[in-house]
Amino acid sequence: MNSQLFWKYFIPVFVFQLIFELGLFVYRDFFILFKDLGLGGSGTTFYGWAVGRLRFYAANADVLTGPRIPQTANPWQGRLNVLPQRKGPRPTIEGCTPQRQVDFPAPPNTMLAIEAMYDDFVTTPETADHITVRTSFLEPGLRALRRQLTIPTNERGGPLDPKSVALNSRDSYGGEIIHAHREGTAHVILHPADVKRVIEGGWGERHPFCASGIRLWLFKAYYNWFHGINIPVPEYLVITYAPRHAEDYAVLRQIIQAAVWYATEGRRFGLDANTYPIPPAPESTGD
Repeated sequence: MNSQLFWKYFIPVFVFQLIFELGLFVYRDFFILFKDLGLGGSGTTFYGWAVGRLRFYAANADVLTGPRIPQTANPWQGRLNVLPQRKGPRPTIEGCTPQRQVDFPAPPNTMLAIEAMYDDFVTTPETADHITVRTSFLEPGLRALRRQLTIPTNERGGPLDPKSVALNSRDSYGGEIIHAHREGTAHVILHPADVKRVIEGGWGERHPFCASGIRLWLFKAYYNWFHGINIPVPEYLVITYAPRHAEDYAVLRQIIQAAVWYATEGRRFGLDANTYPIPPAPESTGD
C-alpha cells in the first residue's frame, strides 16, 4: 500500500471513526442510561455524568462483602439477628452518584409507600433523640428520615462548623437515617454488623465508595487526609432493593428500625432480654 495514501486517507478515517464511536458512547451512557437513573447524586448534567463516571471507575469495588466491625462500634453489636433470606435473584444496581436499581421494576408508588413508613419513627422535638422527616442531606430533593443534631446546623441540617464533629461520623452527614428513591430502592445507614447481615440475607449491597478493600482506604486518604473532608457517603451506607410484596416491606421496616436504633446509639428501640426469645434446645435424636 502506498504510504502516502495510508496517511492521507486511512488515518483520518480511523480517527473520525474513533471520535464517532466515542460520541455514541457518551450519548448512550449520558443522555440515555445515566439520566434514566434519575435525580440525585452528582446531578444529571454533563459535569455530573463525568464526575459520576470517574468516581465509579475509581470506586469499582466488591459491594457484596460486609465491613469490618471496629471495636469502638457503638452499640458494640448489631440488631438484625433475625433476618430472613430474600427469595429470588439479586436485582442489578448500577451507577455510583446516583446509585439505582435498573431491573425488576417495582410499582410506581413504592417510594411513597416507603416514605409513609417514616411517620412510624418520627418523634416530638421534646424527646432526647428527635427523629424528623426533612430534605435528604445526602441527596437533596429527596425526603429522608433524619436525627436532629444537637449542635448548631446549617440550612441543610448538617453541622454549621464541620470541624466540630469527627470526619465520617453520623453527625457529619446530617443525622441521615434513610432516604428512598423513585424506583423503590433506599439508602440506609446501619450498624456495620447489620450491613453484613443485610448483604448476606440478599436484601441489599454496599455503595461502591464504602465497599471493602484497599480502595476504601484510598478514598479515606484522598478525602480525609488530603482534603480534610468526609468521604462522599457514610461508610456504613447500604442500598436496599426495591420491595416486591408485603414480606419485603416487613423486612424493610425491620431494617429502618435497626437504622434508627443505630442512629440513636441504641436509645430508641433498645434491646432487652426478651427482644429475641431464647430458642429451645434441639431435640435429641438418640443413638
